[in-house]
Amino acid sequence: MFGTWYNIRMKNTELRPTVWRTVRALLNEGRLRLLRTIWLSNGRKTVSDLAREVGLSVSTTSTYLRALNARGIISVSRSGSYVRYSNGKDRSLPEAQAIQAALGRMFLRTALPEDWAKILIQKLRAYSHPRRIAIIQCIAKKNPIGFVEISKSAGIPQMSLFRHLCVLRSAGLIAECETGYSLAAVDNDVESVLRKIVLSKSF
Repeated sequence: MFGTWYNIRMKNTELRPTVWRTVRALLNEGRLRLLRTIWLSNGRKTVSDLAREVGLSVSTTSTYLRALNARGIISVSRSGSYVRYSNGKDRSLPEAQAIQAALGRMFLRTALPEDWAKILIQKLRAYSHPRRIAIIQCIAKKNPIGFVEISKSAGIPQMSLFRHLCVLRSAGLIAECETGYSLAAVDNDVESVLRKIVLSKSF
C-alpha cells in the first residue's frame, strides 16, 4: 500500500502525496522502534535479531520492515541467506531521505524520553492527511487566516476542517488567535524538515 503512488486533485491542481503516505508508514510504535534499532545497529542485525530486540513476531517485523522500505525510509540487502535492513538512502526519493536523516539525528541522541514514540506519532499525525497539509499551506500563505477563508481556499467542508484543525492544534502545529489560525513555532528537527518539505511544494 505504501509503495503505490496516487494522484489526487485539489483545487484543479494534481499532487502526488508522497509526504503524507510516507508519514503514515511511521504512525506505528513498532515501526518506529524498529527504525531506531536499525539506526543504532547500523544494519548489522537480521530480521530475527530485530524482532527479538523489539519484542515483535518475525512475521510482524517483516511486514513493518517492508512498509518502511517501500517508502524509502530504510534499505534492504542480502548476505547469503540473510536479509538485512539498514539506513541506506534511496536517491529516487529525496523527501524520504530528508525525513530519514531527521529521524536518524533524533535516534542517535544519547537519551530519549521513555514515551518518545508516542510523542513523535502525535507530531507526525498532523502530516498524515492531504487535507491537513493543504491547511498548513493555507495558513502559511496568510498567517493568521480565518476559519471560513481556510475552508474556501483549501476546498474543505467546514465540518471536516474543524476535525483537521483539532488534530493540528493537538499536535502543537497551529495556534488560534482572535483573527484566526497561525503556524506555531517548530520545536523539533523532524517537524522542521516536514514543514520545509510541505511549504516548498507549489500545490
